[in-house]
Amino acid sequence: MAASDSDFIRAARRDEADLLSEIAMRSKAYWGYTKEFMASCREELRVTAALIDANSAFVAEDAGGVVGYCILERRSTSKVELEHLFVDPPAIGGGHGRRLMEHAVAEATASGYAILEIQSDPHAEAFYLSMGAVRVGTRSSNSFPDRELPLLQIHCDRLGPRLVRPSKRFRQSFLEMAREFESEGDPRYSLALSDFDAYLAGSHRWAAGIDLPPDRVPMDEWWLLDGNRVLGGSRLRHRLTPGLELDGGHIGYDIRPSERHRGYGHRILDLVLAKAVSMNLDRVLITCETTNRGSTRIIEDAGGTPISNAISPNTGNEMVRFWISIDPPSP
Repeated sequence: MAASDSDFIRAARRDEADLLSEIAMRSKAYWGYTKEFMASCREELRVTAALIDANSAFVAEDAGGVVGYCILERRSTSKVELEHLFVDPPAIGGGHGRRLMEHAVAEATASGYAILEIQSDPHAEAFYLSMGAVRVGTRSSNSFPDRELPLLQIHCDRLGPRLVRPSKRFRQSFLEMAREFESEGDPRYSLALSDFDAYLAGSHRWAAGIDLPPDRVPMDEWWLLDGNRVLGGSRLRHRLTPGLELDGGHIGYDIRPSERHRGYGHRILDLVLAKAVSMNLDRVLITCETTNRGSTRIIEDAGGTPISNAISPNTGNEMVRFWISIDPPSP
């Protein structure tokens, strides 16, 4: 299935209401609840066409179809609630829940909400905490009034710079950044300037490893976002080729010219290294030109150890190659 906006995430359709209801029931039952318990939850978990129409509803897809969804409901001018977030059990562990959550936070932030509130299943609380939520109390279950559930919040207005998947939502700011590079004679985002939709579709194909040239590898792209402003771009390649060992490495990143020398280079590299940990990489290769002292300092501050210099097969410039060892993911 073709990738959609925000890495296989798209708006839900009203004719998918029954499918999403089924996913919610299967996902809830994944935690081992009894048939009687699940029967009592059915109405609360039911998704209707009216619910989709009235709120911000999104589905996650993979090659087999819809694998999860989330729904955001407005509570006030400053607060929105994550009413649903469910992943079909066969797809659990594939990163779809994390992508849906990232999308929900980005949607809430872009819509101007200060707070994203979550009434969590007790089994899911650890996941939401890992995504930046904090527990603020409890709230009674709609299906079982005597059952208190964790009440969590994410303060969208306090998140600071973070990574988001390429999305049409931030098109204007991304293109402003692309034009800054272009004005300095750097054409790295020229495709985005000429055809943003083609650029976005290509980014999704690279992430999924679809239709790649023989000498290319799957690559995830993220943008560094502060509020609704794109500050920079990053790329994490899943493995190396002989060419990437000389120029490119696992990780590449850039900061828009008007935002340099403000610490964002350190921030974006730290965040991408955390993504590398989640991919079970125990070390990553990063390269930069020997004349780029700013990048050299950032890489060294992140723990980079220079191993050798090399001539780039792409530009002919001399590159310095660094290995960064990273901690394995927690059990």
